[in-house]
Amino acid sequence: MRNNAIGLLLVGALGLGTTEARAEPVMIGSAAIDFGAGAGAGLTLTEGRFIFAVTPIASVQLFSENVLSAADNGRTFVATAANDDDFAEVARQLTNGVGNYVETLFATPSSGAGGTGYAAEGDLFKLSTPDFRGFTISSFAFRVDEFGPRPYPPGSPDLYLFVKGELMVFGNGGSDPLPTPEPATMMLLAAGLAGLVVRRRMQV
Repeated sequence: MRNNAIGLLLVGALGLGTTEARAEPVMIGSAAIDFGAGAGAGLTLTEGRFIFAVTPIASVQLFSENVLSAADNGRTFVATAANDDDFAEVARQLTNGVGNYVETLFATPSSGAGGTGYAAEGDLFKLSTPDFRGFTISSFAFRVDEFGPRPYPPGSPDLYLFVKGELMVFGNGGSDPLPTPEPATMMLLAAGLAGLVVRRRMQV
């Protein structure tokens, strides 16, 4: 019986810390988006596209298929591996430990696309590292806080189409909790301890 108890103890001890409690994805980075595109005096733009692009910009983009309108105020668009063909490449570049060139763009039908480029992902998301190395990215989200035309500068006859919102990155990894034992492992360990106690009492 003593050997059996010791065996259970060993199994339980080996099992401790081997199973990780996977955390639900959390927001691991975000960037404020605030763009305007001009339409000219008396003209009104009503549609546009927000684009998050990585090198090479021409072929690797997220959110470019979403045509935004005033009806999208308050809406959040989500890009995952299931609904965006470029998700895997964007996630790979954002976790490869290298600062890759990225750009946030705002495109309208009449004024083309304008945006801001960043030498590294860490610059856009204000990270202390070049990118999200050590994390597993599960999704990207773009929340539209404000979309619509307005005079710019204020009082001008020239109308601009503005989009304001937040670009968010969700994932886990770097901030995951420490591995925790499964309930079955704890039960094995407890059974082993109980066996040793019984054995000790029988010898007394």
